[in-house]
Amino acid sequence: MTGLTSGVTKIASNYYASCAIHNGAAKCWGYNAYGGTGNGTTTQSTTPVQVTGLTSGVTDITSGVYASCAVHNGAAKCWGYNYYGGL
Repeated sequence: MTGLTSGVTKIASNYYASCAIHNGAAKCWGYNAYGGTGNGTTTQSTTPVQVTGLTSGVTDITSGVYASCAVHNGAAKCWGYNYYGGL
């Protein structure tokens, strides 16, 4: 994977996007129609992009069908499709 050749501690994937903890930061890539990359856009990306606000202090990451969440400095942070209130 371009940009993730070392420093990855966890990967999570869902139907639309994949995410990783990379050197303590959350990064995601994939089909982004529902905001799955977490960077405030709906532009898809084949390479990892920085999740807004999660540049360090990320200790866990997980993904569901339409959304992803991370533990950031002890707090839960989520992004993606919120139609059903999952965020």
